[in-house]
Formats: sequence, structure tokens, C-alpha cells
Amino acid sequence: MPSEFTDRYYPTVCIRRAEMRAMKNLPLGEKQKMLPVVLLAPWLNSILFDNTIKIVADCVGDIPIIADVDRYFESNSDLPSRVYWRSLLDAETGHIEWMKLITRQDNYIPTIQTFGRTDDQIQYQIDIAVSLDRGLVFRFELNRSNEFERIFPYISRYMSDKLLCIFDYGYGDPTDLTEGVISGLAEKLIEIDESARFVVSGSS
Repeated sequence: MPSEFTDRYYPTVCIRRAEMRAMKNLPLGEKQKMLPVVLLAPWLNSILFDNTIKIVADCVGDIPIIADVDRYFESNSDLPSRVYWRSLLDAETGHIEWMKLITRQDNYIPTIQTFGRTDDQIQYQIDIAVSLDRGLVFRFELNRSNEFERIFPYISRYMSDKLLCIFDYGYGDPTDLTEGVISGLAEKLIEIDESARFVVSGSS
């Protein structure tokens, strides 16, 4: 499955009824022009997290997606779907559970989990992602800019046409400061490799 990190539209999609319905109703030809960034979280009041996987498959088919964990989902429920979601964020074993999930879904391109992760945990994910040969993604949220310097050496080490960086400035109109930060990050990538692939994402 080629990652093809070029000439695509990269919408960020949450596991919400309206967003999933909109994706499902798109013609196949339009979906094939996309590489959606899907933030995985429990589906509605589902008991099992498997329902999330099923709804994503129902909405996007077997086209490649960039998979990430939705860190902004909130739930204290003891439903197994919520317990499993929290296991993906666990400080000790979340990186292992995450890559198990990625490995089971043939069309999932992994976003490497870096928030709160040790160097060994990050390297573990990268090693599996490289072995899967689907591509790998680093997604930077600008409100976590303290991670950037730590992660760039990994990008430099694994830079190829199968590596994508996403700079997500979140919600709100971009400011001069935001634009300056993103420009600086893009320039740093280009210094590593002039053909570096990156996407700027945000929503007003």
C-alpha cells in the first residue's frame, strides 16, 4: 500500500456522527483524492472499540488513512470501548497497544505517538512502522511546541518520501506568530531534505 504523500487533500476527521456521515456520502473518486487524518476515539455509546474500526471502514472503505489518537475525547466511563481508548494513552504500554491496533488494520498509516513518550517508546513505534512499510507520520500540534526539538532528530534520521509531517495549529484564525512558527518548522524540514513532505492543518 503506497503512502503517496503528494497531491492529496488531508482533512482531519473526528469520530463524530456528522463527520463520519459526510465522509461516507462522498463519491469514491473524491475519497481517493484524500488521505484523511482520522482521530480515533470510541464511537458514540458503543460497548466495544471495534465499532470505531467498523464505522471508519464503512465510511472510507479500504483507502489509506492516517490514524492518530483523539486526545481531546473525554470520558470517565467504564465501558470497554473507553477503557481500551485510555489504554492507547497509557504512559507505560500505550505505545505497544497503539502499534498493535495499527498492525491489525492494513490501510492505517501510523502517526507516531510522541506526547509523554520516552525515546525508547518512540523508537519502538518507528521500528514497527518501518517494518510495515506503509509510511509514517509525525503530527505536531502547535500547543505542544516543546516537543519539536526532541522529535526533529528522528525526522532527520528517517527522512524519506514515506515520511510526512503535519503541522496542526488547531482551531482559530492563524496569527502572525502562528505563521512564523510554521514557516520556521517548514524551513527546518527543508534544510534536512528539500523534498520533505509536510502538511499545514487548521480550522477557523
